[in-house]
Amino acid sequence: MKKLSPMADQFKYVFLTCTLFFVCVRADSLEIGNPEWGSECVGTLALELPRGSEVASVSAARILAQLRGQPGKSKFRFADGEPAGWSSLRYYGEIFITDRLNSSEVSAIRDQFSKSKIDYSKYIKRAPIQSGQTIRVVDVFPPRKDAIGWSVDDDARLFLEVDSHVLTMNVPKDLARSYSTSIKSRPIFSVAGDSELCIPYAAVPLTASRERDIMVTYRLTSHPDVTVMIGDANAVEYSDPIRERNAESPMVIANFWAQYEMGKKIEQLLKPAFSKILIDRREGLESFVKIKRDDAGEDYGYFATVRGEYGVRPEKATVQVYVLRNAEHAQSLGKTPLEKAEFLRLARSIVSSIRAR
Repeated sequence: MKKLSPMADQFKYVFLTCTLFFVCVRADSLEIGNPEWGSECVGTLALELPRGSEVASVSAARILAQLRGQPGKSKFRFADGEPAGWSSLRYYGEIFITDRLNSSEVSAIRDQFSKSKIDYSKYIKRAPIQSGQTIRVVDVFPPRKDAIGWSVDDDARLFLEVDSHVLTMNVPKDLARSYSTSIKSRPIFSVAGDSELCIPYAAVPLTASRERDIMVTYRLTSHPDVTVMIGDANAVEYSDPIRERNAESPMVIANFWAQYEMGKKIEQLLKPAFSKILIDRREGLESFVKIKRDDAGEDYGYFATVRGEYGVRPEKATVQVYVLRNAEHAQSLGKTPLEKAEFLRLARSIVSSIRAR
């Protein structure tokens, strides 16, 4: 079979690999060189998005609260405060990165990060320790002026300033110094190298054997009613049959929409409800629904996913894409929400552009 470029031109839909039941794998295309779209990356993936899309990050206030041990619901949000609850960066533990901050905000977070080491040292002294066990909190000295770190046994916690964004993350202590010099700024709508992991505003060194679960949420500036979540994760194989079944694409999609049944009604708009689509040149599944809200309003949602293949090289990651419309948000800004057909075309165009880097 001839390989299909994700940027194939001059046609809207390409049908591939039709089954005996006339169920086809669909791949939608974008115009080559469309100036309104640009290249972006999430985790180990590259994709195309409408230019000007805003990415969710963590506010200075929220990261300060997190360092103080104060719980909160959604850590990631957009500039106007709208939560981005799906966003999560997990790689050697949780990663937090802020939007662009001023110098006083950066200093406040740096001071609180240093204080968190002192607070943890006091906690260790009070905590019961098993016989023969030694726990020490020690400084890690990254070889760059805008980074500090401390470790507990084999785990280190890093603070870095990356082009006026603050990044905090956990890494193994023996990697702390090398990571502090290797993490670099990555402007939105730029694609990092193959050996780097893309997160908002930064690129992190990628270790192939390390598990990751990177979920990044965007909101389209031209269509503020539309949010897009892109997920990239290692393939995982479960010995437990229930967990293994829940990791299969049909169950992942079904479980996602099940949570919307609370207070809303979901109507599947595709036949079959889970239709085949190409994602990263692999056969995945898509679902398109109408969301009927309690206030009689209606919105649309789209979910596409392909499960990764465990233990193969080159890696084939698990990919998830959620695209949701919130018409009320657009209307509050005096803008017209995307219509059904345009929303579906947009979602499929994003999915068709996804490829492993």
